[in-house]
Amino acid sequence: GYEKFDSESRILKYREKDNHFEYILDKTPFYAESGGQIGDTGELRSDNYQLKIIDTIKVNDDIIHLSEDFDKNLLTNNKVKSIIAVDRRNKIKANHTATHLLHSALKNILGDHVQQAGSLVADDKLRFDLTHYNKITKDEIRQIEGMVNQKIREGIVLDVSNQSFEDAKK
Repeated sequence: GYEKFDSESRILKYREKDNHFEYILDKTPFYAESGGQIGDTGELRSDNYQLKIIDTIKVNDDIIHLSEDFDKNLLTNNKVKSIIAVDRRNKIKANHTATHLLHSALKNILGDHVQQAGSLVADDKLRFDLTHYNKITKDEIRQIEGMVNQKIREGIVLDVSNQSFEDAKK
């Protein structure tokens, strides 16, 4: 769920649960909901059926692809092309980056004591929960917004990589 937008996959397991279907694949480009970031949507396609994926979650070590669709043809053909909704993923990525910009601006304006206490990162919004001792003033909000918007306008090239938590914080 990090590097590719599609893959050739095989449906390994499926089941019906709570009026929807859950699919587990041998490999997937779908990002499962984690750390406040919502899961991917998209579709599983074969030559003779198509399954719309409405959410992706992780249960233990399994990535579950949720769908309202089932096609009996998958019983004889479980090979599918897994395709995420790329435009939606890109909007989620932009809001993920915005949470980092917001966190930095909050620390700069309010102080180093500010810590993230939760978040929601979706395609259409983000929410950032934080620890702070006082109500944030309107002037501080304007300063924070200005700092975040300035960084966005700078168009800084992102360095996307997998790192240890400590290295990522730096």
